[in-house]
Amino acid sequence: AMSQMITGAPALANDSFERARALSGSLRLRSREERLTLADRFSTEPEIATGFHLGLTLWCLGRIDAARSVVAEALASARALGHVHTLCHALAYSSVIAAFGRSVDEALALSAETIDFASRHELEMWKGYGSIINAHALLLNGDAAGSIGVMERGFAWLARTQTAGAVPVHHAVHARALAS
Repeated sequence: AMSQMITGAPALANDSFERARALSGSLRLRSREERLTLADRFSTEPEIATGFHLGLTLWCLGRIDAARSVVAEALASARALGHVHTLCHALAYSSVIAAFGRSVDEALALSAETIDFASRHELEMWKGYGSIINAHALLLNGDAAGSIGVMERGFAWLARTQTAGAVPVHHAVHARALAS
């Protein structure tokens, strides 16, 4: 589903994510300890992660309210589970959806929480994504000049972790900030 989404087939991705959610329904019945074991094995709890990515897919399909609902549910589940990487992932995706929806205050708060939480747990990739989304929110808030340094620090953190999945989208936001 993630590959389908990234390659521009959000309708197919939606179908695949819905199948994944149906298959992962049994995860909800597992104990917290079992879910943490799965999260450690896969770096993120699979059912919760499916929610983040489904939210982005729904957004691309124009189903904004559904996207916000799915991502909010995933964030609440991540907070309840307490798995560090899963929560960073959830915070970052929640801030992305908030920024896409032009909910600037929410995007600023969630991205700042992402940066803070990632910093406390030494997760540079999530510091990078949190910084880039924070910069996007600053840009949306009219602070193009202030956003540039924050975004460039985010790119540096991502470069150190060799993360590049969504970086071209972030470079487009960076270009907009520079042009502003």
